[in-house]
Amino acid sequence: MTDFSEHLLVDGYNVIKTVPYFQHYERTSLERARNALQQNLNAYIHRTGARITLYFDGSDSVSFPSEQEPGSIQILFSRAPQLADDLIKEAVQQMHGAKRVRVISSDREIRNFAQRHKIRTSAADQF
Repeated sequence: MTDFSEHLLVDGYNVIKTVPYFQHYERTSLERARNALQQNLNAYIHRTGARITLYFDGSDSVSFPSEQEPGSIQILFSRAPQLADDLIKEAVQQMHGAKRVRVISSDREIRNFAQRHKIRTSAADQF
C-alpha cells in the first residue's frame, strides 16, 4: 500500500441494506451479511491498495473484533448511545478537506455532512 491509496469510510449497515447482493445474505443472518461485505471489501483492498474503515452500529448481540491484521479492514462498532453515523462524522471532521478520502453511504445526512467537509462521497449502490 502507498501513501497515495484512497481511504474509504464505509457505512456498513447502510451498504448491507441498500445493495441487493448483501440484502440476500441479510435475509439469513446479519452476521452473514457483515461477513460477505467484509470479504468483498478485502478483495477491493487487494485490487486497489485502498485503506478501508468499516463502521457498524454496535449492540449487545454483536461481538466486537479484537486486534486486526495490518493491511486489513479496520472495523469499528459504535457503543450506545453513539451510532456508527456519529463515528463516521467524527472521522470526516478530523479529515476535513482530505483529497484521498471517500465516504461510502446512501444516507443523505452523512453524504451532505461529508461534502460540507470537502470529502468525496459515493452512494452505496454506486460503489
